[in-house]
Amino acid sequence: MFIPQGNVAAILRRALRFDQQALARIRPVGQGAELFVTTPFDPLIALRVPEAPAGVMAVADVLTGTGGADRQASWPGALPPENFELIDEIPGVVVEKLVQAGRDEAKAHSGPLGVPRNLLDQAVLTVEGRALPLRLLFACDAFGLIPPSESAVSRVLRVSAAGRWVRLDSVIASAYYSPGLPLL
Repeated sequence: MFIPQGNVAAILRRALRFDQQALARIRPVGQGAELFVTTPFDPLIALRVPEAPAGVMAVADVLTGTGGADRQASWPGALPPENFELIDEIPGVVVEKLVQAGRDEAKAHSGPLGVPRNLLDQAVLTVEGRALPLRLLFACDAFGLIPPSESAVSRVLRVSAAGRWVRLDSVIASAYYSPGLPLL
């Protein structure tokens, strides 16, 4: 098992802060692997990592490098396919504005049970016929996928699709979402 560092460790710490029961799943890809992390928003966050054995484990176990017990039965659904087609790019500033508008709406309409599900499912942007729900943009924001405006790295998010799945890629990680499939 590898010991997470840099962006990988930061994403895992955020996942743990949002949900102590967050899970990580490793899928071998080529000479490395892709690490998927559950989020409280439903989309999965994924990063490339060094070669690691396939499996599902608690995020806390991945952070310590201990491996932990296999949690395959707890994983919330299917992984996205591997082959996506790029359909467009979105400036980070556009996503930031949509996230801020979503936060304002969430504050106005949240109750004791949190943000209403229909607000999270609301399409806030459509790209080449693909609806991007607020929950996907919230996940990108909460997990730091949109670099700050003063950052020297690219602030563009690439939108790709494969079947029912949509993927937003940043220089840090990717967020995957499939509407209609209850991932969490």
